[in-house]
Amino acid sequence: MKIEKELLVLAREHHVSLVLANRVINTVKSKNQSEINSLCLNINKYFAKYFKDHFETEETLILYPLMNTDKNSKDICKRLIKEHDDLIYLSSSLADKPELLLEFGQLLKLHTRAEDREIFPNINALSKKQLQAIAESSEKHERIEEFF
Repeated sequence: MKIEKELLVLAREHHVSLVLANRVINTVKSKNQSEINSLCLNINKYFAKYFKDHFETEETLILYPLMNTDKNSKDICKRLIKEHDDLIYLSSSLADKPELLLEFGQLLKLHTRAEDREIFPNINALSKKQLQAIAESSEKHERIEEFF
């Protein structure tokens, strides 16, 4: 699938999300409690901080505008916004509740794939000005690859 140039930063961040999700799932499968605890602490410390801007860009510049422009996208957009909140909640709970790690990883993977498959292909429903705003906002994101 061709990715619109305005979405390149978000797409790169989605790649990081999928790498993290797979790492989480594989770490849980390993049953290595030391690695699980370490990953939980790392996610707890950094996830919300680094993904806050990503989620904000998606919500304010893609999901809410798509709900107003493309009525067929309304339900998926609402679900994805709720999942942003769920991911932040889960990540902030991991230090005390490592048993939530698998749920976090699975949700992150499903969520990211849904955005890639159901939202990004419909991005052209937005105006050129809206697309430019997405690109400008995304360029300001702190690089997230480095903490995972």
